[in-house]
Amino acid sequence: MRHLNQSPFILPLVLISLVGCGKTLDTANIEATIKDGITKQGGSSIKSVICPDNIKPEAGKEFECVGVLDSGAGFPISVKQQDAQGNIFWEATSVKGLLNMAQLQTEFEQGLTKEIGQASIDCGKSTIYRSVKPGETFECQLIKRDSKSANEPEASEKPASTDSAKPAPKPNDTIQVTIQPSGDINWQRIINVTDVKTPTPTTTAATTVTDTKKPTGAEAPKSEAPDSNPSPAPPAAKSPEDFLNQPGAANDFE
Repeated sequence: MRHLNQSPFILPLVLISLVGCGKTLDTANIEATIKDGITKQGGSSIKSVICPDNIKPEAGKEFECVGVLDSGAGFPISVKQQDAQGNIFWEATSVKGLLNMAQLQTEFEQGLTKEIGQASIDCGKSTIYRSVKPGETFECQLIKRDSKSANEPEASEKPASTDSAKPAPKPNDTIQVTIQPSGDINWQRIINVTDVKTPTPTTTAATTVTDTKKPTGAEAPKSEAPDSNPSPAPPAAKSPEDFLNQPGAANDFE
């Protein structure tokens, strides 16, 4: 978490013809104009502006008014006369309870330069001021900018692709701003992680083919087709008794 010190911010405003009849600045007009300028730019918590009386017109002369918030806290408003005709230039210092959003966003961008490079901060407020209270928390969007994204071709130059091929957009990181009880500002970067879903496995039907060949690579001998005219079977072997019983077999022993 980072701590942001309150620092001065400039809110210029030139007021014309603020010299009163007694050759002094029109204090009431100055007070109303400064208060109205702060309120219109988002500082709704400002209650009043108090300026000193009897200020004589003098080019380059400076004086100080005090802004009072609804909480009762006061903050200085420096006023400088631009000329002797009553044209002035004023600036208000940052105060606890009233934020200058443009300055705040610039502080964030500078603080993140070393970490992520160039970045833009969007706090969602079109006004310069934001009234805050102790304990209040709000978020700003962090939009990264780098050389790669800056050099990307325009959409018309990119090759056409189907929606299914496009990756899901990554959520932007955010800056969480917390107003401490003391009125100081703490902020930190919140990294948003995309929820990566595990793809559902696709079942593919497979056909198993049985190989009838021998694993050694030698093919088994092919069986010959049976002969349509088989040869006669050889005569069965005769026993000794069959031989003696043949006619004339006894003559061989005479």
